[in-house]
Amino acid sequence: MFTVTPEQALGIALDHHRAGRLAEAEAIYRQLHALQPQHAEVVHLLGVVAHQSGRLDEALDLIQRAIAADPGAFPYYNNLGLLLSHLGRREEAVAAYHTAIRLEPGAADAYYNLGNTLGEMGRPIEAVQACQTALRLQPGHGGARLNFGTALARVGRMDEAIAHYRAVLAQEPANVSVLINLGNLLKDLTRLEEAVELYRAAARHAPNDASAINNLGVALKVAGEIDEAIDCLARSVALDPHRPELHSNLIYTSTFRPSTTPAALAGEMHRWNTIHAAPLRRDWLPHPNDRSPERRLRIGYVSPDFHDHVVGHTLLPAFEAHDRTQFDLFCYSETVAPDEITARFRALSTGWCDTAHLSDADLAAQIRRDRIDLLIDLALHTAHNRLPLFARKPAPVQLAWLGYPGPTGLEAMDYWVADPILAPPGPEPAFERPIRLPDAWCCYPARPDSPGVSALPASSAGFVTFGSCNNFTKINDRVLALWAQIMHAVAGSRLLLVLRGSGRDKALRTLAAHGIGADRVDFSPYYPGLVSAGGKVPPPAYLERYHRIDIALDPFPYNGMTTTNDALWMGVPVIALTGEMTHGRASCSLLANVGLPGLAASSEAEYVRIAAELARDLPRLATLRATLRERMQRSPLLDAPRFTRHLEAAFRTAWRYWCAQP
Repeated sequence: MFTVTPEQALGIALDHHRAGRLAEAEAIYRQLHALQPQHAEVVHLLGVVAHQSGRLDEALDLIQRAIAADPGAFPYYNNLGLLLSHLGRREEAVAAYHTAIRLEPGAADAYYNLGNTLGEMGRPIEAVQACQTALRLQPGHGGARLNFGTALARVGRMDEAIAHYRAVLAQEPANVSVLINLGNLLKDLTRLEEAVELYRAAARHAPNDASAINNLGVALKVAGEIDEAIDCLARSVALDPHRPELHSNLIYTSTFRPSTTPAALAGEMHRWNTIHAAPLRRDWLPHPNDRSPERRLRIGYVSPDFHDHVVGHTLLPAFEAHDRTQFDLFCYSETVAPDEITARFRALSTGWCDTAHLSDADLAAQIRRDRIDLLIDLALHTAHNRLPLFARKPAPVQLAWLGYPGPTGLEAMDYWVADPILAPPGPEPAFERPIRLPDAWCCYPARPDSPGVSALPASSAGFVTFGSCNNFTKINDRVLALWAQIMHAVAGSRLLLVLRGSGRDKALRTLAAHGIGADRVDFSPYYPGLVSAGGKVPPPAYLERYHRIDIALDPFPYNGMTTTNDALWMGVPVIALTGEMTHGRASCSLLANVGLPGLAASSEAEYVRIAAELARDLPRLATLRATLRERMQRSPLLDAPRFTRHLEAAFRTAWRYWCAQP
């Protein structure tokens, strides 16, 4: 079998393994296993290769057999822990790491792996301690140095986390992973300029690293530098065209660029489908679901946002109002930091599955085992989506909803949830058709702890204050130029924005170029959730800024959504511009649902006219201020039971259609 000794053959196999040539290594391991079936190390290495190749059940069997043959081998337990953690069996993984540490108390790797798993389990203090021990045992441990800062941040020790990363960079200024991790921390602290500079440094040191270029692009998007962001994201896709999440970032960011046309956006979505989804179509399996059209249905919701996030908050009223006699609800949660909102969803669910550790193929198999009838995607092309899962068609009916208003472009997606304004009647696409709810496509989770509505600011100030509480991703030069026209049309008016740092500077420069001085522009305090990628809902005090605003100005081409509802809830009318694309019609839909369709303009000139006329009519503004909250309370936007009945009717219609197919 071998022209060398078994020991030499094992050495050759290990060389292949270390070089990433798994097939070559496995072939030799299997030959050695045939010669010596009880050789524990060979069985263990076969298990490691199986794990690295994605054959997790086989890997578990092999590593457990190796441990049975040699229960005193530290590496076997360490690798068992890694595998169990990958399988989502984290308590068992922790036990395996502790056994490894008992066998080899100086094993930095075991402490490092233990810290990672404890962090995933929401035990950050223990994770910090494990990481500290790994660094004490091996100060140069690359993984521990990289993750220690993240672990510190999870327990709120931000200053220490930043200091740790800066100390590493002082020794290794070209450490791309540390540059990115520190950039992530600073971005979440709204120190966006510093974060962008770190991402730029990472991209300089790794110009062909798609992840580094992608991180820079995402940060530039948050900073409102949309054109440069799209350039970066397009380059990251070109560098690594087979990573769907990079391509999704490009698609989502393109929705914020004024020059993006409907045809261009549809074309990019089609390209995503062709590259990432179409190859999976050959693996679609028949669905054995009972085709009774009126039976109780099993609904699966897939999201990374079952937590304190705008999507989670918006979904929760409908989730609570679902008719449990007609629908069983399953949540497939990509949430990595569960909180009180997560617990509420979990308590309301028929079935719950944490999915972060599951591959798309494994999750698809789980959804089939759960016999899901309708599977709802709540992320679309936003961060941490599972669109490649939907491309596998694990459920007979699949719908996109809530991540943003619009389609995904996936052939495997049957519908996207719309309303008559988001998707006006017209020719229907061949796939992913809009399924229109009669009122609005979502309802508004008004906070019970909201501050009250104030008197009209202009009544006492002597001037009208326009304002926008949208983040700078949505506020582009065209928007600012139009707002400047409005301010010229309304003498003495002021503008209140929620910006800081470079965003502030850019807004002031752009407005000055259109004749509006800095003395007419105010800025409101900032909240981290408005700038970070986390989408966290800010505290109730955030709504108090509307006490200073008489008229809210909606951005375009990407409208406000929650911010539009917030303004209306606080008695502030919103002027919107109806766009060509679905994400440019969201505010128009909301305004129609509170009986104010006249505040939605069909052209830029009309946008300016409506805003200026309303600003000159203080009695009407005062009346709107006093009545808008009541309008909201009486509208479909706050009627969660009504909304949910419409949503359920749409689900039932989609189900009946599938049942009628051959």
